[in-house]
Amino acid sequence: MLTVVGGHHATVAPQDFRSPSIDLTVVGEGVRPLRQIVRSLKSGAPFAGIPGVVTAGDDPFVPLDEAVADDLDALPEPARHLTAAHRSQYFCDWMRPLASIRTSKGCPYRCKFCALWKLTCGKYLKRSPERVVHELAGIAEENVFFADDESLIDSQRMMTLARLIGEAGIQKRYFLYGRSDTIARNPELLEAWRKIGLTRVFVGLEFFRDEDLAYVDKRSTISDNEKAVAILRDLDIDIYASLMLRPEFDRRDFRALRRYCRSLGLDYPYAEGVLQALRVADQHRADATPEDVLHREVPAQGTRPDPEPVRADPAPRAQCLEGLRSPEEKPDAPAAVG
Repeated sequence: MLTVVGGHHATVAPQDFRSPSIDLTVVGEGVRPLRQIVRSLKSGAPFAGIPGVVTAGDDPFVPLDEAVADDLDALPEPARHLTAAHRSQYFCDWMRPLASIRTSKGCPYRCKFCALWKLTCGKYLKRSPERVVHELAGIAEENVFFADDESLIDSQRMMTLARLIGEAGIQKRYFLYGRSDTIARNPELLEAWRKIGLTRVFVGLEFFRDEDLAYVDKRSTISDNEKAVAILRDLDIDIYASLMLRPEFDRRDFRALRRYCRSLGLDYPYAEGVLQALRVADQHRADATPEDVLHREVPAQGTRPDPEPVRADPAPRAQCLEGLRSPEEKPDAPAAVG
């Protein structure tokens, strides 16, 4: 059996996969390397020399600019017929069955908690709107998730895509990622997408204070967050809001965060801890150390709220919303959102 690993972790820190149990590590975009791996496996040819592939004993650092597939339009469309027997099981919350499509890759921003921009060497790669429409027309599912790192940054391209989808008569419900500042600057773009089926947006609000946003180099503001939420609510678009928890947060911070979520009227707030900010080396170079690639940024001292027991069964949506929207403030309430 040949064991191959790839993806974000393998691209950012391939040295983590030096193991007798792993034969090959793919760095960067995996479509072309995996195809060549399969061909070499069938023919008996060596794997050494395949661009983006690290074999056992190789120097694990591969220059990312050699592993990035710049032309997304040159990649083949997914062979969805191969998963036809299982596609009814793909879902996200109530969006079921759910198909996914990638229209872009990468991000021009440099948020400290994110490594996605590094996977494309800081480039924002895009498929042509025409190719995206062609693929959408062949998707049977009514619900479609845009598996982009950030879908809305190129507002002109996304406006063109919305127009072409409408002209093609494609009727689906869409779920995509969007930065709050992008949404705040482009209300007309969100309105155009609402008309063709945009139902839900995953928006990274991240924090409820500008100083915390600056801490992670988000380059957006609390004002952007508030404007974005107002635009989405006015358009009746579900807001799947992502928020972060710094390790030193205490109960006062958690209560402030809860008040912030309530003030915005968020239906789907989602919070996760920033226990480790990701700083990727400026160059994926041979002399980089693991500390260059993954830099731990946990304060030496800090107070953390008492952890809550993990629930095996999530509460019904109505119950969650009732708890979130309750006007009663309890000083000793559990430190959680929603």
